[in-house]
Amino acid sequence: MTFHSCARPFVSIRLFASAGFAWCAVLAVVQSAELQQTAATSALFTEDFNGEVALIGRNSQAQTFLPVKHGNELPGWTKQGDDMPAHWVEQYPGNWALMLVANRAGQNVFTQIERVAANAKGHVYTVSLDAGAAVHAGLSQATAEGDQIAVDLLRSDGTVLKKHLVTPGKWSGRLALKNQTFSYEGDGSGPLRFMISPVYTSGVRFFGAIDHLQIFSSTDAATAAIAARQAVEKATRVQAAEIAEARRQEGPHASQTPKFTFAETLAEQEKQLKSNLLMRRFAESRKHLAADRYRPAYHFVSPESQMNDPNGLCFWQGRWHLFYQGYPPDEFPNPADIPKRRQHWGHAVSNDLIHWRDLPYAIYPGIERMCFSGSTVVESNQVVAFYPGIDAGQMVAIAKDPLLLNWEKIEGNPVKSPAGDSCIWKEGDTYFGLVGASHLVSSSNLVDWTVHSGFLEANPFPLGDAGACPNFVPLGNKHLLLSFSHTTGGQYLLGDYDPQGHRFKPYAHGRLNHGTVSPGGVHAPSAAADGKGGVININNINDGKPSPEWDQIMSLPQQLTLGPDSQLRIEPVEAIASLRGSHQRLGETILPANREIVLDAIKGNTLELEVEIDPQMSRWVQLNVLRSPNAEEQTSITFYNFDRKLSIWYDTKGVVCLDGLRSSTLADVWLRPPERAVMERGTGPLKLRVFVDRSVVEVFVNGKLYLALRVYPSRQDSVGVSLRAQGQDAVLKKLDAWQLQAIWQ
Repeated sequence: MTFHSCARPFVSIRLFASAGFAWCAVLAVVQSAELQQTAATSALFTEDFNGEVALIGRNSQAQTFLPVKHGNELPGWTKQGDDMPAHWVEQYPGNWALMLVANRAGQNVFTQIERVAANAKGHVYTVSLDAGAAVHAGLSQATAEGDQIAVDLLRSDGTVLKKHLVTPGKWSGRLALKNQTFSYEGDGSGPLRFMISPVYTSGVRFFGAIDHLQIFSSTDAATAAIAARQAVEKATRVQAAEIAEARRQEGPHASQTPKFTFAETLAEQEKQLKSNLLMRRFAESRKHLAADRYRPAYHFVSPESQMNDPNGLCFWQGRWHLFYQGYPPDEFPNPADIPKRRQHWGHAVSNDLIHWRDLPYAIYPGIERMCFSGSTVVESNQVVAFYPGIDAGQMVAIAKDPLLLNWEKIEGNPVKSPAGDSCIWKEGDTYFGLVGASHLVSSSNLVDWTVHSGFLEANPFPLGDAGACPNFVPLGNKHLLLSFSHTTGGQYLLGDYDPQGHRFKPYAHGRLNHGTVSPGGVHAPSAAADGKGGVININNINDGKPSPEWDQIMSLPQQLTLGPDSQLRIEPVEAIASLRGSHQRLGETILPANREIVLDAIKGNTLELEVEIDPQMSRWVQLNVLRSPNAEEQTSITFYNFDRKLSIWYDTKGVVCLDGLRSSTLADVWLRPPERAVMERGTGPLKLRVFVDRSVVEVFVNGKLYLALRVYPSRQDSVGVSLRAQGQDAVLKKLDAWQLQAIWQ
């Protein structure tokens, strides 16, 4: 076998099974010998690669042969991305499941094979069979003593070149293949077949699992690979012991998700994270989910499973930390059981609020059955989390380490406080908590909490059920109370806070969701002071299309400030500009009445648009994004140009609408009614900042209003941009467009 690279390629077959079913046999027919690196292509296999994989069901029945050739796009195959060396075949009839992997220095070898000529005379090949740590729980159970695996090396005509019997060894208390190797010398007779099958010496079916079948160019390469796997398995055993001990200490509702204790220095923590099981799992999951065309490129979304409220946004030791309602799949891996998954606090960190990095789950159930939505307060030496623990009560947890990886629930949990979604802050030596939107509590020790009455004073804005996910933060010389209503979504109260009487008197109310919560609407907030008199806020945004693997996303982080009129101003954080790529500008242009102007040079589904329009006397002006060539699909931002006296009776304010009624033609997408907000424009132009990210559109209007919704265009060509003025001409003052880069590598 001749190699034109210092890297040693191998072919690996890993076997998995669905619940209640195990593999009986797998036949892999692979023609390979001479490889050289060529430019990667989009096809699964190169032109000269031929072979087949046979999946054999119970009792060697129900055989399904899958030819493997250049450009193969069989149902069930999905490409994991150019940097993910894996292809999956999932859920063929009979619950087949097989992952076929080829590696060359971490790259996809199937797109780098030029010639394949197997079984060259005089070449020595080493085969390694191994069941490593990746074997799924339950695969290797109920195996009878004495059962073996037969590996037959066959010529293309079916005659046996060599036979090798493997006896499964013990692994984690079960029988499985473990670091078995053997070699053979090619005879030049043509393509080689590998047939792997059980030998029922005991008369009992073999339920063993093969995690690796690897074919190496030399025994040295096989030995090195086995040693590397053994090192990983040793580290995994150490981590498994830590997990077991942590679960024992956590309480009656301990999570099945791996949990680790990290070092107390940043350098050591970073080193530990590089080999951490959850970090590897998250990275693999992100690569797998990246194939979904509706997965955002620059909005934060959980690395695995579904996601809900953001929690505990805070700035600690030079970094922003975002926590969120995460639902790890460990206890209920079947997507049909998603409603059973339990809330943990997921965790991500960022230097600029835009580029996020996953960290392990932060707070796990234990005493409590689930960890619901709360917030954090940052002190000089620690960060304190205050949140409701379902079926326990209000909980307090503390972290002091550089990356906030080690959270400890204080003694006395659950604490003596009313329970509910909550936020926490500190005044002097006293902690204050808001449970719901009106129940104020205080404590000097984080254990015993005193209930105060009358927090909301003379509130002229009925909140209804808007008591979920409260966030109470200073804003300039005022205070801001953000919260969530399960019927009307995210909203805020702006007012004056009396720290002596601990009372909050609102004078303004606004919404971050201008329609129903779902489908596709803005959900709950998480806010923190930015240290400059302003506030950073992040919301989650609901999904509008069913997906078995993920759903909600986070909004862009918002910079909230107090305007000279003591009203709220809302803009995206400045760091969004760091994602800007190619730029196009359109200068002052007349928008003729009743004509749609398609901007042929500006298109995309990961865009930022900054637009200024003078509506003049037009009846409405409209900006369309994600537009297909004939407008079968489009999402529209429309300004109804009132903002003046329209009759002797009424002064009518302008209205801005974000309309996704034609955003998708897919049958499984729920289209929400238009987002509609009243806006006083005054005499200046209409200023829009619009962010498009595959399945979400966010709009900031004149720095005062925010609208957003989820959209799912079905057409690949739904990427256009257009403008229209109705009734009379309008003037486009300027339009800047940037392609925005992805934050996920």
